This record gives sequence, structure tokens and C-alpha cells, in this order.
Amino acid sequence: MDASIATDLRAPVKVASSAVSAVRCRECHEAIDDEWRTSAHSHAASAPLYVAAKKSAGKEGATCDHCHSPFASSAEPDDPVLTEGVTCDVCHTINAVEDKKSGGAFTLKTEDNIKYGTLCDAVPHYFHKMGCSPLHTEGKFCAGCHYYYRGEVPVFTEYEEWKNGPYSNQDCQSCHMPGTARLAASGGAVRPGIGMHDDFGANRELRRRALTGTVEITSDKSGVAHVVVDLVNERAGHFVPSGMPGRQLVLNVMTPAMSRHGEEVRFFDRVLVDAKGAPAPFWSAVSVAKDTRIAPKAKRTSTVELDAPVGSVIRVSVFWRSLALALDEFFGVVSHGNGFDEMLLEGEGVVPLPGQAPRRFTLRMARP
Repeated sequence: MDASIATDLRAPVKVASSAVSAVRCRECHEAIDDEWRTSAHSHAASAPLYVAAKKSAGKEGATCDHCHSPFASSAEPDDPVLTEGVTCDVCHTINAVEDKKSGGAFTLKTEDNIKYGTLCDAVPHYFHKMGCSPLHTEGKFCAGCHYYYRGEVPVFTEYEEWKNGPYSNQDCQSCHMPGTARLAASGGAVRPGIGMHDDFGANRELRRRALTGTVEITSDKSGVAHVVVDLVNERAGHFVPSGMPGRQLVLNVMTPAMSRHGEEVRFFDRVLVDAKGAPAPFWSAVSVAKDTRIAPKAKRTSTVELDAPVGSVIRVSVFWRSLALALDEFFGVVSHGNGFDEMLLEGEGVVPLPGQAPRRFTLRMARP
């Protein structure tokens, strides 16, 4: 039987799987496997938000497996690949990708035991054959799962954002899988350009490095501090935040002083709504109500006024948030605390006297 896996959201094909578990790949690629296990790819089928979303979406949720667990329709119930999400054999058996809005437009070729990648002089060995794949060096490679519209509603658009943006002359892999000189496999030689497999870098550094921020503070005689925050998407090749609608970038400006108006929060996100105009998850949305995300190289300026006397400390923080509170009920989860999942940038300054030169400072990357 032909064991190729043809994966398409519109017409999935169920055939016998000959996928190899990452457990076996680890025998020769331990360091790469260690990185992959910290990545979003390895948790694509098991992340709590994904599990909750799939359940909430009902029948439509079944189509999500085509990208989150591509072997789900073909593997046996006890096959380890079912718990490995986007496992090694997903990316390394891809031999064709189309950049279609319909999503899931990629083909997995598993029957000939060829593992495709960027090394074109690698020698086949007893465990698998080697396939030279220029596609694995192109941004288009990511379009198979990172480009999806539900009808006319944009859902996963990071590939499209990159393709139409100022960084389209660089492939996605150059940021998300930067190459280093190291072993590709045990027993081999150190080689240049072996890609990292952890998606976001050590300690999620890639996400925290995407933005830069500057702050200016002035005051007036009424005891009001005027805070102007400029955020620039300096390094990300796509919008920030990107990925699933419902993610948010959160700007928090506050003073520790007890006052009536001592804190302001601003959100940068894409909000999808249902036919009644209420916030909705992508599987039941009909339109985009707003999109205030920050495009590559773009700047967003926020002006905040706080009740803060001269000498007060103004603290500015920028967070990445995995899910807007308005979507909690759809996902069947409750956001904990204030929902600010990860701090990206932070800094603080003192309110100057009225008429004094503005206090300016640069936001620094938050510690992991």
C-alpha cells in the first residue's frame, strides 16, 4: 500500500502511517530532539489551549489535527507519534507545499523512508535515506500550516504577513531556526548551519527581542503625568502578536501611588466577531472587528494620563498574552491572575516638575 500522507483541510486522505517516532530519531539526534521538545511544535497536539479549543469547536475541531497532529488519521492508537504533535517525520517528510488560503496544503511522503532537509551532501545510512530539499530553506515551507483563512476571515496569517512585509527577502527559518556550527547527528562531524529546533530561541528570547520601546514622561500643575509610549516591531517578520486570533500584546502603565487613576492598560490584538458583533473564536467568527497589532517595522504610539504627583515612579511593562479574557468561555478555560502570560519589556522613570525637560527612557528586555 502507498503510505504517503496527503494532507489537506478540505480532503484528508486516510492511509497507513509509516511515520517514525521522535523517540527513535533521538537515538542519533539527541541535542536537536532536546530543543524540539521545548518547542511549540512538539506540544502542538497537547497544549491545553489547543485541546480546549478543539473540544469547543466541535466537528470543526477535527480538521485542526491536519496541522497539529498530521498523522492522527493514520497512526495506530498506541503509536507515540499521536502525542508528538508536529513530530520529526512531519517536517522531514514534507516534499510539497502550496501557499493556499484554504490551509493544510502540504504533502507528506513517508513510504520511501527519505528524510528531507537542507543538507545536500549527507550520506544515506542504515536507518533512513537522505533527501536534499531546497524547499526546507524557503519561507514557503511554513505556509502549509501558517496560512489559513476560514472563508474570508483571516485566521493564521503569519506567512502572508511575512511575504508582504519588509523581511520577505529573509526566510522564516533565519529567525526561527538560525543555523549554528555543531553536530547534526552523533558520530558525525561538526557542520555549519545546523538549524535550531526550539522555535523561539533559548528562554523564548525571539519573542522578547521582537519589540523595542521608548517612553517620555511630562507633568502639569494639576498633578497629572503624561506618558507617551512608542512601541516598534523592530525585528519580527510578521505582525506582533501573530498566530491565533485572541493573542494579545498588552501595554501596562502604572504608578505605585494610591490614586483614583493610577493605571492604564492598552491592548494590541486582532478581534474576530460573530454575526451579532460579539467577540468570537475563529471557528464561529464572520468578520474582523479590529486589528491593532503592530506590523513589521511599524510603530504604535500610546498616550496615557495618570494621577501621579511629581517624583512618582511610573512603571511601564509590555506583556504577551496567549488568550483574551473575552474568549475564556469559548475555550472552556479561565485565565489566571491578570492573564499577562509573559513579560517582554519593562522600564520605569520619575515624574518631572511641570515645565522641566521630559524624562525619557528605553524599555529593556525583561528577564525570563
